[in-house]
Amino acid sequence: MAVEHLVFMNRKSDSSLEESERLLRSAKRDFRALPGVLDVRIAVADAASGAPRRSYGFLMRFTDSKSLAAYLQHPVHVAIGNQLQRHFTDFAVHDLTELAE
Repeated sequence: MAVEHLVFMNRKSDSSLEESERLLRSAKRDFRALPGVLDVRIAVADAASGAPRRSYGFLMRFTDSKSLAAYLQHPVHVAIGNQLQRHFTDFAVHDLTELAE
């Protein structure tokens, strides 16, 4: 069963908007090339429902839990994660599978 991997974060105040968003776009491209990744989207918070706690998010879909587990250990994920931590803070991660009908 497919797994949704949601990562929310805030940009650090000392990180430029342009550089931070360039890193997110690059990460999206690199993550899409990894095995088991079905989709990667980057999102910016929308304040329609109130002030958001996190300003950016990755919304990722994996073929299954095994693919997500392999992704978390993959050297590309680890390297990009280290880069993201230099530009972003307040990470929140949620992994979800669809509730059976």
